[in-house]
This record gives sequence, C-alpha cells and structure tokens, in this order.
Amino acid sequence: MPLLMDDSLDIDELFGDDSALPLPHVPPPKGLAQRVDELRTIGCCQKVTWSRYNSVACITRDGRGVIVRHLLRSPEDGRFTLGQPYPVPRLTNIHQGVQLSHLLWNQGRILELAVVDVLGRISISNIVAINRLAPSRLNISDQEDDLSAVVGMMWLNGESNVPWYRSANKNGGQFHYDMAQHKPMGPYAPKNRSALICITRGGILRLLYSQADGRWTEVKTNMDFLTASDDVLSHASFCAYRAGAENNLLLVVRTLSRKYRVYRIQINWHPPGTEASAAQPPLPVTPVISIQNWLVALSTLEETQYSSRLANDASQLPPQLSHLELLPAGPPSKHSASIFPTILMVFTHLQGPQSPGYRENYSVFVRWALQPVVQRLHPQFDQLNSTKESIGSFQQIALDMKRLDDMVVERTFLSLQQLGTGLSTALSPNYCVALNVDDESEQHLRVMQCSLEDIGTSKEDDKFQAIVTALAMQIASAVNTFTSRDDDILLAIQRLSNPSIEHGVLNELYRALNQSADHSFDSQHDKLARNLNLMRCFSLQETFGHQLERSHRNLTSKVARTTLDFRLVTLTFTYAFFSGEIKNASRQVIPNDFTKPIQRTSSCALPLLLSSMPRCLLRHSLHCLNIFHTTATKRLPHEHSAPQRSAFLTLLSLIESAPTKAAHFHAVLAQLDKAIQIAYQDASTSEHERALTEKHLFTACHMPRTLLPVIAGLFQSTLPRLLKGVEDPAPLFFRDFGWLGLADDRVSRECLAKHPVDVMRKIPLGRRGKGPGEVIKLRRCIRCAERMEYVVVVGMADGAAGAAGTGAGGAANVGASGAQAGSNAVSQRTGNAQGQGQGQAQQPLLQPQVREPFWMAQLQKTCVCGNLWMLE
Repeated sequence: MPLLMDDSLDIDELFGDDSALPLPHVPPPKGLAQRVDELRTIGCCQKVTWSRYNSVACITRDGRGVIVRHLLRSPEDGRFTLGQPYPVPRLTNIHQGVQLSHLLWNQGRILELAVVDVLGRISISNIVAINRLAPSRLNISDQEDDLSAVVGMMWLNGESNVPWYRSANKNGGQFHYDMAQHKPMGPYAPKNRSALICITRGGILRLLYSQADGRWTEVKTNMDFLTASDDVLSHASFCAYRAGAENNLLLVVRTLSRKYRVYRIQINWHPPGTEASAAQPPLPVTPVISIQNWLVALSTLEETQYSSRLANDASQLPPQLSHLELLPAGPPSKHSASIFPTILMVFTHLQGPQSPGYRENYSVFVRWALQPVVQRLHPQFDQLNSTKESIGSFQQIALDMKRLDDMVVERTFLSLQQLGTGLSTALSPNYCVALNVDDESEQHLRVMQCSLEDIGTSKEDDKFQAIVTALAMQIASAVNTFTSRDDDILLAIQRLSNPSIEHGVLNELYRALNQSADHSFDSQHDKLARNLNLMRCFSLQETFGHQLERSHRNLTSKVARTTLDFRLVTLTFTYAFFSGEIKNASRQVIPNDFTKPIQRTSSCALPLLLSSMPRCLLRHSLHCLNIFHTTATKRLPHEHSAPQRSAFLTLLSLIESAPTKAAHFHAVLAQLDKAIQIAYQDASTSEHERALTEKHLFTACHMPRTLLPVIAGLFQSTLPRLLKGVEDPAPLFFRDFGWLGLADDRVSRECLAKHPVDVMRKIPLGRRGKGPGEVIKLRRCIRCAERMEYVVVVGMADGAAGAAGTGAGGAANVGASGAQAGSNAVSQRTGNAQGQGQGQAQQPLLQPQVREPFWMAQLQKTCVCGNLWMLE
C-alpha cells in the first residue's frame, strides 16, 4: 500500500472521484429579502446617514430612536474610530412612539438632521456640539395617514460659491492642480437659513423653511395627479437643475402602476409686492411654488435587457426596484463632455425559493439621461398669423429621454452607497470610509484600501506620486469648501502605514492649496494668522507626527503644534487689542549639518526660529505686546476707574515679570529676520527655491545649507546679546515648561498626563467645581484629543471697561504662563453645551444667559488645531 506522502499516489484515486469539489458560496446576509421588500415599498427609508462633519446618525434597533456617533481619534492609541453613541433627545415624545423610517443630514453650512417617521411627520434637530443634538422643530402638526408618508426628500443648496478641483494633469514630472469656482444650482435656501422639500405618497409637495427667529414654517402644494389607487407614489427623487438663467428643481416620481413623471418646480421666495426695502428688514413671507409637468413615461423605463430571460426563469424572483435617484448635471469641464441629469434605477434580483442549487444574486443599473432640447413651432404657423410678426421663431426648452447602457453587477446593490454586505450603508463625505449596518443594528466601518502591492516611497515612482496627488487633492477639496472635514481621509492614510505617503501628502497639499511656506520678506503678519488653509496644513502635520497619549510627538509635530499656539496668541492679541476693545549660548564650533543633532534631541527651538511662518507669528505677538505695554503705561496715570486700574496693573505685571522683555526679544527677532534675508540674497536664491527651502524646513525640519551663516551668527552673537538683556537668567533654565507638551522625558509626560492643561487658556484643568457635587464640563478635540474647560468670559462693565477686563484678561490667559492670568475676568463654569454655529435660537436652556466677547466666542468655536469639539 503506498504511503500518503508518496508521489506515485493519485489523490483522485484516494477518494474515488475525479470531479472537482465546488467551493462554498457566501450566503446572502440575514434579512436581505425583508430589506429589499422595504425598499420596493417606499423610497425614503434610509436608516443611516453620514454628515459632512463626519457625524453618523443611525436609527436604533427598535425603530423609535436615533443615535449619533462621530469619527474621532481615540486618546488611547491615536487611531480614528467612531465615538460613543449619543441618543437624539425627545424623539420618542415628538413622534409619539411611531416607527422612524428615514434620516437625512443637511449638507450645507447649517448642520441639521431631519428625522421622518412612517406617517410622514418630520422633526429637525440642530447640532449643539459635535456629539450633541437638540430638536428645533418640536410642534409637529403634520397629517397622519398612509398617504402622508414621505417618498422623496431633499435639502436645498446654499447660494455661496464652492471651489472644486478638476482632474490633475501631469506635466514636467509633476501633477498640476486645476481649481475652479462653482456655484451650486438653485433654487436656494434663504440666506443663513435652511429649507427642506419633500413629496408624499398622495402627491403633496411640502416645503419646510426656517424663519429669522428660528421657527419652522411649512407650505404645501397638491400635485393633482392622484385619480386612482395606482397613482399612489412609491418612489421620488429631487435634483437641482439650471435651465438657462433659471434655477429649478427636477422631480421624478414613480407610481404603483410603474409610471414615471418628471416635473419642473420653481420656488419664488420673494413674490411680487413682498420685496424688502433697504431701510426695512425682510418680513416672513410665504414662498410661491409653481409646478410644470415636463414628461410622462410608461413602465418601459423599467425594462432591462434581462427581462425576457427572467420571465421564463421561475428560479428568480421578479426584479425589485431598490433605489431611484435623479442625479444632477455635473459642473462644466474643459476636458469632458457635458453631463446631463440622469434617472438612475437599481433593480435587485434575488434567487427564488424554487431555485435549484445556489445562484448569485445580482443587480442591474438602468439609466436614462434627460437631455435638454429646443422646441420650435413649424414655419407654416407664420402663414396663419395675420400680423407681420413672426411666431415661427418662438422656442422653449424641454427634456428628452435617452437610454444609456445598462450595467450588471454580480452582487446585491441596494443603493449607490452600498458597500459590503450591510443592509444599510452610508459613505463618508470624502468617500474614503463606509459604515455598514446589519440586521442586528451592529455598525461596521470599512476603510478604503490600496490594492497595489508596491507603490514606492518617493515621488519618482509613478504609483506613489499618483496616490499622493489624489489624496492631497481630496483633502484640499474638503479644506476649500469649508463644508466637510478630512478625518475620513486621514483614517484611510493611517491604514496605509506608510510615513512616506504622509510626508508626500503634506508637501502636495501646499501645492494643491496654492500656499507658500516662505514669509521671509512678508511684513503683513496678521494675514498669516488668518490664513485658514495654512492652519489646516499645520493641523495635518501635527496629526501625522502625534500618537496621542501613548507616545510623544516627533519633531515635525512639535513644530506644527507650537506654530498653532503662536497663531492662537496672535489672533488673541489682534482681537483683544485692535478690535475696538482697547484703542489708542557661548561661542563654539558650528557643525556643517544641524539636521541630525536637532532630530536626535527633538528640540524644536531652532526650526521655529529659522522657519518664516512661526517666526512671523511670534514677532507679530511681541509687537502687539509692545503696543499694549506702551498704551497701558501711558493711560494708567490718568485712569480713575478701579476695575480698569486693576486690569492694567495685573497685565503690566505679567508682561514685566517675564524673564525676557518683549521689546528686547522683538528686536532680536528683527535682527534674525534681516540676517536670514541677507543669507537668501547672498546665495542668489530664487523665489521658487526659497519657497521649497522654507517648506522643507518646516515640514521635515531639515536645516538648509543656505542658512548655516545665520545659525553660526545665532549661536555666536544673537544668543549672547539676548542673555545680556536678561536680569535674572535662572527662570529660563529652571522654570517648568513641561505643560507645553514639548518635553520627551518620562517625568514630563507623566506629569502632563496627571495634570492636563486647558489647550486654549494654558491653565491646569480640574474635574470638580467650587460648589458641592459640581463637576466641570470639558470639551475634547476630535483630532488632537486635547481638552478645554467650557467657560464663558464675562466682562466687568459695558463699553471699553468691559472690553479691558475680558479682552485683555483673555489675551493674557493665552499669551502668559497662565497661572496668574485672568484675575480680571470671571470664569463661569456651566454644564450646558455651547452651540457650534447656526440654529441655536430655539435652545435657551442650552445656552448660558451670559455675555461673551465676540472674539473670544470665535476662538473657542474650534480647537487650536482648527477642529471641532465634542463634549465629554
């Protein structure tokens, strides 16, 4: 008998069968047939939705509530994940326990969530914090019957321009970016307000819009086509459409009799006689909605090239319409043909109960393009006209349907966002992450992955350069629109685990945003502080090199974080002092390369001084301090108000008690600026070369050889001159600066972990308030995980007195060491959440009844790194 490992043994003879064993098929997900039947019945049944700020809303398992989670970085390991679920309050009472059916985020500048139940009642909740929502439309008086169920819904666009990127073209060894301004198609929502339009089963068109006081108003219009039970609607979809100079809405509806109709809808927010004059604010008016029936098509729209085969195949269930969407026309492009509005239908084919064996389910995508055509009267009509005017030149624009090729996918697709085996799916705003929800309401993240095995590590590799360019362009698009966040892109980059890609994306982002890191010859430093695009670049650099609480920052992350702190100080001084609140080392041998010693010691002092961006921000802050010191010194002898004198004396003592005088340090930085300018001029460095040098110095902390004379002069003359102006140098060497988070020693890291610091005010954080049982509410940044105590700075008096107390005191809180600052400002702790933007008029219980300077409120809206807060 041959042994089992003998080569002469035929494995087929061992089993006595020469046929190949079939591989087991993956069974369809549980509950798929039920979900397909639900999608066939009604169009609006989206159980999970993803907002532009990476907040995910999902209907609970019992169908009576909604939970919200946010994509954030975990403080434990620094990886992006979904935060803890937070229920939207009061939904059960508002909808009276009725099953919820549909969720839809407003993707405009005002972040709101619309919640619809099976009876068509709509509630709207506003964002209070990034992980907190509060209902704003509470008094629901919607009609309650089956015909009131919503089958199609859409938030109206805003009127502001949106930057968008065309395809990057490679020329001369690198990609070039082409950005254009695109105005979304109307009709638009009123300025700084929201508007929502929907249609019910019975053909009632509903327009909900918010008034100036935050109240919601509704206008209804009957479509007047419901004459039989077969005319009841099952699906509908809206899209914006521009016909010439007119902004309209296109609406496609599907009836139970499989008829399709296309309507053009116009919304006039200012009917004749209601225009507001310049002296009188606009009054709440009722908009006028006009409807025009453009096209009627029969059930032939649903016929696919596979219908005849399916009709004779009893093993397959009839095709089920699982998704209907009206895709809008694309923006104009120089390199591609025009994209017209397209009706997209997804038909899901499931195997029947009589199917012999296993067959894969599949989906068919059916598309109809709506192409505009010009309709003219026949010339013979001119002969019927008794006047001399020609009526044959009369024309109007209509729509014509053109069938596009069907697409068949050997998978079950329930919608355009379908990914994986989940029954409900939502894509992130940048399409890098998907959230699948199964039949048990369990949520699963699926992250975009790179299928290429070897992508290289430098821009000389074509694959590497293409990937880096695509990621940088997507981040730049999110940064420019100001309506989405790039955390989902960073999650995809994090999963690649390639530091070369991180550095490459950061360098390309400067090019995609058309930002220069060279400010050596720039005298307008306040513009640098207000540059939001550069702030996003700093935030990205700080994120790539920071592993949060389990590790320390690398050198480039320290440089970026300190630059962000410099920016905060600059903005604080600018807002507090110039916004109408207050008016009127020893000599040694210099090595040839400083890059390796600096990276080995991880000291960011030299890169911060040599790089033009942090140096400009620091110099501007010192300039503000000098102006304030001079102004306060002159006004103090003539100030008779006790609170004002106390405020000036406290701040003067803070400035004058610093180890290094601001005026002296400012003069030293001015000399360093001049030396760097001379070094660039002596080396005949062009503007382009200087920009690349400055970017490499800031992003990689690489010391350029051009600045070696400056470094030598810094150690040989500048530092000794600086020390001569210091009366007591001991605080420079022995004061504890561990709270800045720049030290890498174990003691500093443990001390900072035990005693966290408020990232905005630079003071120690506490967990208990002054009163018994009072717990201080904290905010946490969703990106860098830094904390801030929720405080409201209250002024001492009206006018300049209140401004001096709050503005100057708040500035000192950020600019000084933080221990003695803020004695002239009242820090009022509260457990309520602060609003993050719009739509807070109806939430008096969520807003403390205190007064807060506008500039302080603006600075507290986001973290130092420019990202949003969540409440702990």
